[in-house]
Amino acid sequence: MSSSFAKFAAFIFLCGTASSALAAASSAKEAVPAEPFAFADFTWLTGNPRTKESPLDTTAFTGEFRVDVNYTHDFNHPQDDTIVGSSEIFRSREVQLTQLGIGGDFHYMNVRGRLMTQFGMYSQATPRNDASTARGQWNLDSAYRYISEAYGGYHFDALNGINFDAGIFLSYVGLFSYYQFDNWAYQPSYVSSNTPWFFNGVRIQLFISDKLKIEPWIVNGWQSYGKFNQAPGLGVQIQWRPTGYLSILGNQYWGTDTLGNSDRMRIHTDDSIQVKYLDHPESFLSKAAFTFTFDVIQSQPGFHVIKAEDPSSGARASAAFTVLAQPSQTLSLTIKTGSVYFPGDTLVAYLSVSLNGVPAAPTGLQVSALLTFSNGTCRPMTLTILGTGLYEATYAIPRSGPLGTYAIVARAHLAGPVDASSMTSFQVQPSWLSSNKNTIMTVGTLAGVIGLVGVAWKKGYLRRKDEPAQFFD
Repeated sequence: MSSSFAKFAAFIFLCGTASSALAAASSAKEAVPAEPFAFADFTWLTGNPRTKESPLDTTAFTGEFRVDVNYTHDFNHPQDDTIVGSSEIFRSREVQLTQLGIGGDFHYMNVRGRLMTQFGMYSQATPRNDASTARGQWNLDSAYRYISEAYGGYHFDALNGINFDAGIFLSYVGLFSYYQFDNWAYQPSYVSSNTPWFFNGVRIQLFISDKLKIEPWIVNGWQSYGKFNQAPGLGVQIQWRPTGYLSILGNQYWGTDTLGNSDRMRIHTDDSIQVKYLDHPESFLSKAAFTFTFDVIQSQPGFHVIKAEDPSSGARASAAFTVLAQPSQTLSLTIKTGSVYFPGDTLVAYLSVSLNGVPAAPTGLQVSALLTFSNGTCRPMTLTILGTGLYEATYAIPRSGPLGTYAIVARAHLAGPVDASSMTSFQVQPSWLSSNKNTIMTVGTLAGVIGLVGVAWKKGYLRRKDEPAQFFD
């Protein structure tokens, strides 16, 4: 009796152990990797929105509505209230709508996407800084003018997640967000204002763990809707957040971003550390943090030292580097226009000015264009600035103007002195109707004569006198 009971107890124990093992294996098989960067609250980072929930959240769509209105007073008192040198504020002593954004995030099963508009000053200021729109047709600046983000993609359940997205994105370079609400300060530094605000292309987000992301990029160019040359831009971002108070970011980029100069390469590195050293939600001063960015800026030739200090811990750091003297400046100028125009057409010519292979800023730059007619007379052309280093010249060709070969001679001058010049030519020819009007008139006259002869014959005016007249057909 006791032996049978012992065997039965052993059987129950083995069944229970096997059931526990199977349950543990099933649980391990169904375990979902941790969501990336969800182990802590990172809304304190500059460039991250501080909102933690949305009243427009559903299972398939999370809506978002952004309004950015500002009033800025420039103590330089510009006569026409225009502010230059900033990519965020544009008018002085006026209330202006910088951005009105309507959109949100789509997320259904593994399909994902995002859309955000940019009505307001952003729709004018951002496209005008893109020189790539002068290459080719279809008005890319108009096509993307009212869109700040528009992309779609797919999420793969591998590692801690892999996202493949294509479209137009906010830039991954730098710490400041394109949206002012997300930043520590409304007006970024001058250096941040000259890093890209958007990229147009493809990105792949590889979440190696819930603390590490590697993100390759293939884009059209450096803040450009199209490509500047034949090669695309390549980039990568590495982001590591080991704790809730530390973020380490590395951004790299390579591209040929000089319009018309495929031999000049841009190699950019932007590496930053953000540290939160104070977090007391119950105190008046609830949070405090600092950033440190590693960039080699434009500076005077010679030996330089960068020093940093953490006030809370007293930790200090320094770095030394040497800036070599800049080589002699090279100013280049190119002109592009059509090859044939007709009387009455509007001539449109584009001038591209670059300094050492980079689009030349208008400060201190003098650009002029002279139109020479086929009869030898000349007249200056009015230039309109389309963007950094890019100008447009137009001229309405008179219907009664001289025909033949015209020429445009352009000159650029920069203090130094540094000069450049370029010339192009085009033909003004009569239109097809104008050049063949005599032939058209002759053919028309001949057709009219034949028609009259036919009518006369029909009426009997050209019959012989001995033919009887027919009064009915």
